[in-house]
Amino acid sequence: MTYTLSTTDAQVFTALRAFIIDALGPGVEVVRALDNRVPNPAGPFILISELFRSRIAMNETNYVDTPTVGQTPGVHTETATAATNIAFQFDCYGNGSSDHAQILANIWKSHLAVDFLSSYNMAPLFNDDPRKMPIINGENQYELRWTFTAHLQVNPGVTTSREFSDTPPSTEVVNVSALYPIT
Repeated sequence: MTYTLSTTDAQVFTALRAFIIDALGPGVEVVRALDNRVPNPAGPFILISELFRSRIAMNETNYVDTPTVGQTPGVHTETATAATNIAFQFDCYGNGSSDHAQILANIWKSHLAVDFLSSYNMAPLFNDDPRKMPIINGENQYELRWTFTAHLQVNPGVTTSREFSDTPPSTEVVNVSALYPIT
C-alpha cells in the first residue's frame, strides 16, 4: 500500500518564498536555512527555517469511491487530512533588514497574506514581533539580522488506495435451513 502526501515541504517553501518576493520585490533573495557548505547570498536576504509542526484539529477522513465503468477502473481512495500549524523563523539579513522584517510581520496579520496564501491552500495564523538579533559571522564580524516567528496553517492530506464493493449487499431474506439442510 502506497501513501501520498498532498502538500509537501517543497510546496510550503515555494509558497512562502513567492509570498516574500511578492511583498519585498525581486531584489531580496529568499533561501531555505540549514544548507551546509553554502555561502549566504550577497546583499539583503531572508533565511527561512522551519521550527516545528503541531496539530490544530483531529483528522478529517474522506473517501472516494468511483465505480468501474466498462473498461475504466474505478477510483477507491481514503484521505486523512490534518489541520497543521507550521512555525517558521524568518531571519532578515543585510541593509534594510529591519524594514523587511517589519513589512513581513505587518502583512502576515492582514488580508494581503490571507489572499496570497489561499491560492496555495494555506493560511497565515499569527506571528510575533520582529527583534534585532545580530550574529557574528565566520570572519568575526557582526551581521545585522532581524528575526520573527510566523505560524502557517497547512492541511496536508495523506491518501491511500482502498477497496470498496461496487454492488450493495443483498437484503434478501434467505431460508438457511432449506438452503443448507443438516445431513
